[in-house]
Amino acid sequence: MVSQRAVWRTFLRDPGALLGFALVLLVLGLAVCADWLALHDPRHQQLLHAFSPPNQEYWLGADHLGRDIWSRLLFGARNTLGAALFVLLIVLLVSLVVGLLAGYCGGWVDNVLMRLADIFLAFPTLLLAVAVAGTLGPGLVNVTLALSLVWWAGYARLVRSIVLSVRIQPYIEATRSCGTHDWRILQNHILPNVLGPVIVFASLDFGAVILSIAGLNFLGLGVQPPYPEWGAMLNDARPFLQTESYLLVYPALAILLAVLGFNLLGDAIRDGLDPRYTSER
Repeated sequence: MVSQRAVWRTFLRDPGALLGFALVLLVLGLAVCADWLALHDPRHQQLLHAFSPPNQEYWLGADHLGRDIWSRLLFGARNTLGAALFVLLIVLLVSLVVGLLAGYCGGWVDNVLMRLADIFLAFPTLLLAVAVAGTLGPGLVNVTLALSLVWWAGYARLVRSIVLSVRIQPYIEATRSCGTHDWRILQNHILPNVLGPVIVFASLDFGAVILSIAGLNFLGLGVQPPYPEWGAMLNDARPFLQTESYLLVYPALAILLAVLGFNLLGDAIRDGLDPRYTSER
Protein backbone atom coordinates (compact mmCIF):
# COMPACT_ATOMS: atom_id res chain seq x y z
CA MET A 1 0.00 0.00 0.00
CA VAL A 2 1.38 3.40 -0.97
CA SER A 3 1.15 6.13 1.66
CA GLN A 4 -0.16 9.55 0.76
CA ARG A 5 3.13 11.13 1.83
CA ALA A 6 5.10 8.83 -0.48
CA VAL A 7 2.83 9.71 -3.39
CA TRP A 8 3.32 13.43 -2.85
CA ARG A 9 7.07 13.01 -2.42
CA THR A 10 7.29 11.13 -5.71
CA PHE A 11 5.14 13.75 -7.41
CA LEU A 12 7.14 16.75 -6.16
CA ARG A 13 10.47 15.18 -7.15
CA ASP A 14 9.38 14.58 -10.74
CA PRO A 15 9.99 17.60 -13.04
CA GLY A 16 7.67 16.12 -15.65
CA ALA A 17 4.87 15.87 -13.10
CA LEU A 18 5.29 19.48 -12.06
CA LEU A 19 5.35 20.62 -15.69
CA GLY A 20 2.26 18.58 -16.49
CA PHE A 21 0.43 19.94 -13.45
CA ALA A 22 1.35 23.51 -14.41
CA LEU A 23 0.15 23.04 -18.01
CA VAL A 24 -3.11 21.42 -16.93
CA LEU A 25 -3.72 24.14 -14.36
CA LEU A 26 -3.01 26.81 -16.98
CA VAL A 27 -5.32 25.32 -19.61
CA LEU A 28 -8.14 24.65 -17.16
CA GLY A 29 -7.75 28.11 -15.63
CA LEU A 30 -8.02 29.77 -19.04
CA ALA A 31 -11.09 27.72 -19.90
CA VAL A 32 -12.85 28.46 -16.61
CA CYS A 33 -12.00 32.19 -16.72
CA ALA A 34 -12.78 32.64 -20.42
CA ASP A 35 -15.64 35.05 -19.70
CA TRP A 36 -13.30 37.44 -17.88
CA LEU A 37 -10.16 37.00 -19.98
CA ALA A 38 -11.74 37.27 -23.44
CA LEU A 39 -11.30 40.61 -25.21
CA HIS A 40 -14.25 40.21 -27.60
CA ASP A 41 -17.24 38.03 -28.28
CA PRO A 42 -15.62 34.98 -29.96
CA ARG A 43 -18.47 34.83 -32.47
CA HIS A 44 -18.43 38.50 -33.43
CA GLN A 45 -17.29 39.16 -37.02
CA GLN A 46 -15.54 42.37 -38.02
CA LEU A 47 -14.58 41.95 -41.66
CA LEU A 48 -12.68 45.24 -41.71
CA HIS A 49 -10.22 43.67 -39.25
CA ALA A 50 -9.78 40.37 -41.11
CA PHE A 51 -6.24 38.97 -40.84
CA SER A 52 -5.23 41.76 -38.44
CA PRO A 53 -1.79 41.12 -36.91
CA PRO A 54 -1.38 41.00 -33.11
CA ASN A 55 -2.09 44.39 -31.57
CA GLN A 56 -3.60 45.97 -28.47
CA GLU A 57 -7.13 45.18 -29.59
CA TYR A 58 -6.39 41.66 -30.88
CA TRP A 59 -3.62 40.13 -28.80
CA LEU A 60 -3.10 37.18 -31.16
CA GLY A 61 -4.55 38.83 -34.24
CA ALA A 62 -7.84 38.21 -36.02
CA ASP A 63 -8.94 35.41 -38.34
CA HIS A 64 -10.36 35.59 -41.87
CA LEU A 65 -13.68 36.90 -40.56
CA GLY A 66 -12.17 39.43 -38.19
CA ARG A 67 -12.88 37.37 -35.07
CA ASP A 68 -10.51 37.64 -32.12
CA ILE A 69 -8.26 34.57 -32.02
CA TRP A 70 -7.41 34.95 -28.33
CA SER A 71 -11.07 34.95 -27.34
CA ARG A 72 -11.84 32.01 -29.61
CA LEU A 73 -8.97 30.01 -28.09
CA LEU A 74 -10.32 30.62 -24.59
CA PHE A 75 -13.87 29.55 -25.38
CA GLY A 76 -12.56 26.78 -27.61
CA ALA A 77 -10.68 25.41 -24.60
CA ARG A 78 -13.94 25.34 -22.66
CA ASN A 79 -15.68 23.38 -25.42
CA THR A 80 -12.81 20.96 -26.07
CA LEU A 81 -11.92 20.21 -22.45
CA GLY A 82 -15.54 20.14 -21.35
CA ALA A 83 -16.42 17.61 -24.05
CA ALA A 84 -13.39 15.46 -23.12
CA LEU A 85 -14.41 15.51 -19.46
CA PHE A 86 -17.98 14.48 -20.27
CA VAL A 87 -16.72 11.67 -22.53
CA LEU A 88 -14.61 10.20 -19.75
CA LEU A 89 -17.37 10.59 -17.16
CA ILE A 90 -19.85 8.73 -19.38
CA VAL A 91 -17.24 6.09 -20.23
CA LEU A 92 -16.37 5.55 -16.55
CA LEU A 93 -20.03 5.23 -15.57
CA VAL A 94 -20.88 2.76 -18.34
CA SER A 95 -17.70 0.72 -17.97
CA LEU A 96 -18.04 0.44 -14.20
CA VAL A 97 -21.59 -0.90 -14.50
CA VAL A 98 -20.74 -3.30 -17.32
CA GLY A 99 -17.40 -4.45 -15.87
CA LEU A 100 -18.76 -4.99 -12.36
CA LEU A 101 -21.72 -7.01 -13.63
CA ALA A 102 -19.61 -9.09 -16.01
CA GLY A 103 -16.85 -9.81 -13.52
CA TYR A 104 -19.01 -10.49 -10.49
CA CYS A 105 -21.98 -12.30 -12.03
CA GLY A 106 -20.03 -14.37 -14.55
CA GLY A 107 -21.85 -16.96 -16.65
CA TRP A 108 -24.11 -15.79 -19.47
CA VAL A 109 -24.06 -12.19 -18.20
CA ASP A 110 -20.29 -12.10 -18.60
CA ASN A 111 -20.44 -13.74 -22.03
CA VAL A 112 -23.07 -11.37 -23.41
CA LEU A 113 -21.45 -8.19 -22.10
CA MET A 114 -17.92 -9.13 -23.14
CA ARG A 115 -18.99 -10.23 -26.62
CA LEU A 116 -20.66 -6.85 -26.97
CA ALA A 117 -17.41 -5.19 -25.88
CA ASP A 118 -15.49 -7.32 -28.40
CA ILE A 119 -17.70 -6.02 -31.20
CA PHE A 120 -16.79 -2.42 -30.36
CA LEU A 121 -13.11 -3.29 -29.91
CA ALA A 122 -13.04 -4.93 -33.35
CA PHE A 123 -13.39 -1.55 -35.08
CA PRO A 124 -10.83 1.28 -35.17
CA THR A 125 -12.01 3.68 -32.48
CA LEU A 126 -11.80 6.92 -34.43
CA LEU A 127 -13.35 5.49 -37.60
CA LEU A 128 -16.26 4.06 -35.64
CA ALA A 129 -16.67 7.40 -33.85
CA VAL A 130 -16.78 9.17 -37.24
CA ALA A 131 -19.48 6.78 -38.43
CA VAL A 132 -21.57 7.21 -35.27
CA ALA A 133 -21.16 11.00 -35.20
CA GLY A 134 -22.03 11.20 -38.88
CA THR A 135 -25.19 9.18 -38.24
CA LEU A 136 -26.24 11.29 -35.26
CA GLY A 137 -25.56 14.55 -37.08
CA PRO A 138 -23.22 17.47 -36.40
CA GLY A 139 -22.94 18.91 -32.92
CA LEU A 140 -20.63 18.76 -29.91
CA VAL A 141 -23.15 16.74 -27.91
CA ASN A 142 -23.31 14.12 -30.66
CA VAL A 143 -19.51 13.97 -30.85
CA THR A 144 -19.43 13.42 -27.08
CA LEU A 145 -21.98 10.61 -27.33
CA ALA A 146 -20.18 9.03 -30.29
CA LEU A 147 -16.81 8.91 -28.52
CA SER A 148 -18.43 7.62 -25.31
CA LEU A 149 -20.13 4.85 -27.27
CA VAL A 150 -16.89 3.59 -28.85
CA TRP A 151 -14.56 4.17 -25.87
CA TRP A 152 -16.25 2.25 -23.06
CA ALA A 153 -15.29 -1.27 -24.12
CA GLY A 154 -11.61 -1.13 -23.15
CA TYR A 155 -12.46 0.29 -19.73
CA ALA A 156 -15.13 -2.35 -19.18
CA ARG A 157 -12.60 -5.10 -19.84
CA LEU A 158 -10.17 -3.49 -17.39
CA VAL A 159 -12.86 -3.31 -14.70
CA ARG A 160 -13.88 -6.92 -15.33
CA SER A 161 -10.30 -8.17 -15.00
CA ILE A 162 -9.89 -6.38 -11.66
CA VAL A 163 -13.21 -7.71 -10.37
CA LEU A 164 -12.25 -11.27 -11.35
CA SER A 165 -9.05 -11.01 -9.32
CA VAL A 166 -10.71 -9.39 -6.30
CA ARG A 167 -13.83 -11.55 -5.98
CA ILE A 168 -11.79 -14.72 -5.27
CA GLN A 169 -9.94 -13.14 -2.35
CA PRO A 170 -10.55 -14.83 1.03
CA TYR A 171 -12.07 -11.75 2.65
CA ILE A 172 -14.70 -11.58 -0.12
CA GLU A 173 -15.59 -15.22 0.46
CA ALA A 174 -15.79 -14.58 4.20
CA THR A 175 -18.03 -11.56 3.67
CA ARG A 176 -20.31 -13.56 1.40
CA SER A 177 -20.50 -16.46 3.86
CA CYS A 178 -21.72 -14.02 6.52
CA GLY A 179 -24.80 -13.37 4.40
CA THR A 180 -23.80 -9.94 3.11
CA HIS A 181 -25.84 -8.93 0.09
CA ASP A 182 -24.02 -8.92 -3.26
CA TRP A 183 -24.77 -5.22 -3.72
CA ARG A 184 -23.02 -4.45 -0.40
CA ILE A 185 -20.02 -6.52 -1.43
CA LEU A 186 -19.76 -4.68 -4.74
CA GLN A 187 -20.17 -1.28 -3.14
CA ASN A 188 -17.95 -1.69 -0.07
CA HIS A 189 -15.26 -4.15 -1.11
CA ILE A 190 -14.93 -4.48 -4.89
CA LEU A 191 -15.67 -0.96 -6.15
CA PRO A 192 -12.91 0.71 -4.04
CA ASN A 193 -10.37 -1.69 -5.56
CA VAL A 194 -11.57 -0.84 -9.05
CA LEU A 195 -11.72 2.95 -8.86
CA GLY A 196 -7.98 3.60 -8.41
CA PRO A 197 -6.71 1.78 -11.53
CA VAL A 198 -9.62 3.04 -13.64
CA ILE A 199 -9.01 6.68 -12.66
CA VAL A 200 -5.31 6.29 -13.46
CA PHE A 201 -6.23 4.78 -16.83
CA ALA A 202 -8.61 7.68 -17.50
CA SER A 203 -5.96 10.26 -16.62
CA LEU A 204 -3.62 8.66 -19.15
CA ASP A 205 -6.41 8.66 -21.75
CA PHE A 206 -7.46 12.30 -21.33
CA GLY A 207 -4.98 13.53 -23.95
CA ALA A 208 -6.16 10.94 -26.46
CA VAL A 209 -9.77 11.98 -25.92
CA ILE A 210 -8.84 15.63 -26.53
CA LEU A 211 -7.15 14.66 -29.79
CA SER A 212 -10.18 12.62 -30.87
CA ILE A 213 -12.59 15.46 -30.12
CA ALA A 214 -10.40 17.93 -32.01
CA GLY A 215 -10.17 15.48 -34.90
CA LEU A 216 -13.92 15.03 -35.19
CA ASN A 217 -14.44 18.78 -34.98
CA PHE A 218 -11.78 19.26 -37.65
CA LEU A 219 -13.89 17.04 -39.90
CA GLY A 220 -16.90 19.27 -39.27
CA LEU A 221 -18.81 16.77 -37.14
CA GLY A 222 -18.68 18.79 -33.92
CA VAL A 223 -19.50 22.40 -33.11
CA GLN A 224 -20.89 24.41 -35.97
CA PRO A 225 -19.96 27.98 -36.96
CA PRO A 226 -19.65 30.49 -35.45
CA TYR A 227 -18.95 28.68 -32.17
CA PRO A 228 -15.24 28.12 -31.41
CA GLU A 229 -13.44 24.84 -30.78
CA TRP A 230 -9.78 24.01 -31.29
CA GLY A 231 -10.30 21.37 -33.97
CA ALA A 232 -12.84 23.54 -35.77
CA MET A 233 -10.36 26.44 -35.66
CA LEU A 234 -7.80 24.23 -37.37
CA ASN A 235 -10.33 23.46 -40.08
CA ASP A 236 -11.12 27.17 -40.51
CA ALA A 237 -7.40 27.94 -40.88
CA ARG A 238 -6.70 25.18 -43.42
CA PRO A 239 -7.42 27.25 -46.57
CA PHE A 240 -4.98 29.93 -45.37
CA LEU A 241 -2.07 27.66 -44.49
CA GLN A 242 0.17 29.10 -47.18
CA THR A 243 -0.52 32.78 -46.54
CA GLU A 244 -1.69 33.16 -42.91
CA SER A 245 -0.10 30.20 -41.15
CA TYR A 246 -0.48 31.76 -37.69
CA LEU A 247 -4.19 30.92 -37.85
CA LEU A 248 -3.17 27.26 -37.72
CA VAL A 249 -0.34 27.63 -35.20
CA TYR A 250 -2.39 28.95 -32.27
CA PRO A 251 -5.02 26.18 -32.00
CA ALA A 252 -2.41 23.52 -32.80
CA LEU A 253 -0.19 24.85 -30.01
CA ALA A 254 -3.15 24.88 -27.62
CA ILE A 255 -3.90 21.22 -28.39
CA LEU A 256 -0.21 20.33 -28.02
CA LEU A 257 0.12 21.97 -24.60
CA ALA A 258 -3.12 20.49 -23.30
CA VAL A 259 -2.33 16.95 -24.44
CA LEU A 260 1.27 17.19 -23.18
CA GLY A 261 0.10 18.45 -19.80
CA PHE A 262 -2.49 15.71 -19.30
CA ASN A 263 -0.08 13.00 -20.49
CA LEU A 264 2.66 14.13 -18.10
CA LEU A 265 0.17 14.41 -15.24
CA GLY A 266 -1.29 10.99 -16.03
CA ASP A 267 2.18 9.42 -16.03
CA ALA A 268 2.90 11.06 -12.67
CA ILE A 269 -0.35 9.75 -11.16
CA ARG A 270 0.41 6.26 -12.41
CA ASP A 271 3.97 6.32 -11.05
CA GLY A 272 2.87 7.82 -7.74
CA LEU A 273 0.31 5.06 -7.14
CA ASP A 274 2.68 2.25 -8.17
CA PRO A 275 4.20 0.81 -4.95
CA ARG A 276 7.25 -0.56 -6.78
CA TYR A 277 8.07 2.78 -8.40
CA THR A 278 7.36 4.81 -5.24
CA SER A 279 9.58 2.60 -3.08
CA GLU A 280 12.49 3.11 -5.47
CA ARG A 281 12.22 6.87 -5.11
